[in-house]
Amino acid sequence: MLVEARSWAARRRGWAASSARQIAYDANGQLLSGSLMDYALPIAGDIPEMKIVHQHSPSPLNPLGVKGVGEGGAVAPPAAIANAVCDALAPFDFELNATPIRAEQIIRLGRRP
Repeated sequence: MLVEARSWAARRRGWAASSARQIAYDANGQLLSGSLMDYALPIAGDIPEMKIVHQHSPSPLNPLGVKGVGEGGAVAPPAAIANAVCDALAPFDFELNATPIRAEQIIRLGRRP
């Protein structure tokens, strides 16, 4: 259960990074989004349902065969989601090179001449 909770939390942070969180600076380089009051955090209803599948591969490096559990799932989702959006919108010549992806960006794309 602990592994599932850590995995879900990491994926949630990855989803948030691709769709909600934005690190913003002013013209002088002052951080504008330095607290949780400055950007939206997704709630459970904002995140697609995920199914966690365990793939067991015991470690040969110790007698118990155990491994540690990290939160690597937070790194890949923003890039994967951005690539999926770009692929889906390729017919519209949409280029995306930063996250978070805002709905306004996609709406503006639809309004281009």
